[in-house]
Amino acid sequence: MSETIVTSSNRFAGLLTYDDIRQEAVNLREAVDYSLMGLGDLVNFACPVRTAGRPKKGGFKITVSQLAKDIGEDRATLSDAAGNAQFWPEEVREELPKQAGFKMLSRARKSTGWKGSVPYAPEVLEQLRKAAFEFLVAFVEGPVKREPLTVGQMLNRVVDTIEKVLEKKDPELEPFREELKSIGFRVNVIVSALPWEEDEDDA
Repeated sequence: MSETIVTSSNRFAGLLTYDDIRQEAVNLREAVDYSLMGLGDLVNFACPVRTAGRPKKGGFKITVSQLAKDIGEDRATLSDAAGNAQFWPEEVREELPKQAGFKMLSRARKSTGWKGSVPYAPEVLEQLRKAAFEFLVAFVEGPVKREPLTVGQMLNRVVDTIEKVLEKKDPELEPFREELKSIGFRVNVIVSALPWEEDEDDA
């Protein structure tokens, strides 16, 4: 259920519920992402080849550092934007998960070990993008949630653990070996008395 939010009289005064605020936040974040990606495209256009802050042949003979200083932006932000724009060209951006923001796109790109200065073969670059895309999907969907163990499954694990302990040739275990066997037997009796359950590993 949405929670009603009281706002002050400002540009967001019309947002009356959390759902409204969340959607507006999504819109603003997407606008920021779009601007950053566009900024990255611009950096790659103006500085197509760049190493160690020195301008190379081509482009407008400027450095990323100079451009960052002139527009009042951090160089690392421009460099990150350029890297994202290069790794995620326009033809693949529409396929990216909408829930993945600009920073997450950067993390996915960096997780592959991709370097902008390396002339990758097309098939290699495709594999890197595929790995980065899988990273994004995993982030968006979150970890796979498993169903809670049933009582029978938990008791079966107890029996398995006891059996593994009994396999150990430990002198300190000898005084308790028979007692452990007895406990394992009794737990097995309890399990056999429970309603039949499909084992989680066989599901």
